[in-house]
Amino acid sequence: MNKYEYIEYLKSDEWKEKRKYIMDMADWTCSKCGNKATQLHHISYDNLGDEELDTDVIALCKDCHDEIHGKGDYGYVEHKGY
Repeated sequence: MNKYEYIEYLKSDEWKEKRKYIMDMADWTCSKCGNKATQLHHISYDNLGDEELDTDVIALCKDCHDEIHGKGDYGYVEHKGY
């Protein structure tokens, strides 16, 4: 899957449903700090389209997700709705 296809996948209803399911499984809790999770981070892209919590993605708050990507308060474009 190329970058364009990945971005389109993140906009899909399939991803939105999967994202909600995974966030529910994580109890909307950041796996790093315990605050409210608002984002998912792909640990692995091996199972793209069939992601599993803790194997392929982890639930994170924005601050922890930014930290993982080495981003400060600037330079991060948050995904809108996915």
